[in-house]
Amino acid sequence: MIMIYTQTLLFYIYSTVNLTIVFVIYGTFLGATLGKGLNRTIATLAAGALGVGAHYLASLSGATGEPILIGAFVFVQGENKLYT
Repeated sequence: MIMIYTQTLLFYIYSTVNLTIVFVIYGTFLGATLGKGLNRTIATLAAGALGVGAHYLASLSGATGEPILIGAFVFVQGENKLYT
């Protein structure tokens, strides 16, 4: 009984030490990864909103103006990405 208790106690101690080492060493990487994921999520939502807004504005111009405006919006976004 004492042997099982000792082995269980050692298991918990070693597990705690391993988790502490992982948090200390990889904590900055984990924070950077979460930050990068948050930035990508915000950028994706902003791009979706711009796409919906461009489609709405283009649909207001009628059947002939819609393809022209969508092409212009795509060109402007491509140029914006190229120079930033």
